[in-house]
Amino acid sequence: MIYEPTRSDNELKCRICSRVINWLFKWEQCQHIYTLIMMTASHQIDKWSNKVKEREEYSDAAYLLDMDLSILGSSWSVYEHYSHAVRQEYAHVSDDDYRVGRMAVLKELLAHPTLYLTDYYYERLEKQARKNIEHEITLLHAS
Repeated sequence: MIYEPTRSDNELKCRICSRVINWLFKWEQCQHIYTLIMMTASHQIDKWSNKVKEREEYSDAAYLLDMDLSILGSSWSVYEHYSHAVRQEYAHVSDDDYRVGRMAVLKELLAHPTLYLTDYYYERLEKQARKNIEHEITLLHAS
């Protein structure tokens, strides 16, 4: 599968890919992998945070979601490169629409009590991630 930024069903398309790898894994494993991939589509942090804390079976999901968001907690220079890459990914979107949409996504992330589900990522990346997101919002407002 190749990620296509103009599509809204990239994660759903992985269902097709999971059928291809069925011969490598048991059906239950493929279903679990598919579920994990679908979690990255929505990043419903609040939805999963209680389950992660209550049940050990969600720990791999928590680490996957945290790894997926780990770029947010990188140094500003790395984050800035990432944010430019995101803009390139959405080059088909007008500047005004991109600014509005990107700020909405970033503000939604900031609204969560925590960005990271695991103590490991929270302790290492939470403060820098919030700082980076706030800085990007400031830059988007100024542009």
